[in-house]
Amino acid sequence: MPGYDALPHMVTIMGLHIILYILNQAREVLQRPAITFVLEIIGPDKNSVHQLATESFRENNRLTQQAVGAYIDQKIASSQWQAVVSSNDIESSITLFTKDFAWVGVKEIDEKKL
Repeated sequence: MPGYDALPHMVTIMGLHIILYILNQAREVLQRPAITFVLEIIGPDKNSVHQLATESFRENNRLTQQAVGAYIDQKIASSQWQAVVSSNDIESSITLFTKDFAWVGVKEIDEKKL
C-alpha cells in the first residue's frame, strides 16, 4: 500500500505547515518581516551555525506569545474598552470579552464562584 508508506511523511510536512501558519499569523499581528528558520546538522562542536539556529528557535518561540500580548494591548487601548473599564459595568465587560476574545461560558464560570 504506497499511500500508507507516505503517511508519516505527510504528517511531518503538515506539522511544519501548521507551525509556519501560526508563526506567519503572529508575524502579521506584530508587523514583522518574514520569519526565518536556521537549521543545522547536529555535530560535536558548537559553531556559528549552532548559535544562529538557537537564536532563530528562541525568536520564533517567543513570536506567538508576543503576538497575543500585542493583540490584547491593542484591544485594551481601544475606545470601547476604555469606556467599559471606566463605567465598571459587568454586563458590558462580559459582552465585550465575548465579542473580542470569544470568551464563551464566562457567565457560567462567574455563577460557580457565587
